[in-house]
Amino acid sequence: MCRRVCYALPPLLLLLLLCAAHQARGRDLPQYLKACSEKDPNVNECALKNGRAAIPYLVKENLTVSYIINYEPFNKGGTDYMKATVVDSRGEVGHLTINLQNLFNGDKFLGENTNKVLNENWKALVEEVGPAMYESDRAIAQNLVDTLFDGVPYRKVVLE
Repeated sequence: MCRRVCYALPPLLLLLLLCAAHQARGRDLPQYLKACSEKDPNVNECALKNGRAAIPYLVKENLTVSYIINYEPFNKGGTDYMKATVVDSRGEVGHLTINLQNLFNGDKFLGENTNKVLNENWKALVEEVGPAMYESDRAIAQNLVDTLFDGVPYRKVVLE
């Protein structure tokens, strides 16, 4: 049985959530992360609510990335685990500030003006590089999800 869960979390939050859970292999989730019941007809809403509640404990950033993750349980060594696939990643940037250092062999005038132009045109920059950025983010999220679910039992993530 395959389930689909949609999350809207900042990518750094996802990274921290996954790393925290990976560090807790075989143990309980951190206090600020709450599990959801798979029998709950509103499991997506529960996951989103609990993910949002954890944000203040982890990050503050002006970027939202939405992930669509398909998952299904599988048995390994008599214990159920979860195989998850990040099928999509899309985002919205509220603002972007760039401060590149040592540009043009340290030419201060060219470096400062380049940063100024990039910062004044951040929306166009995000529009241009956004699709590649989100695909790259999806691949990174997939790697992190694989790492997380490799060692955390299914019932530690999804309650009965």
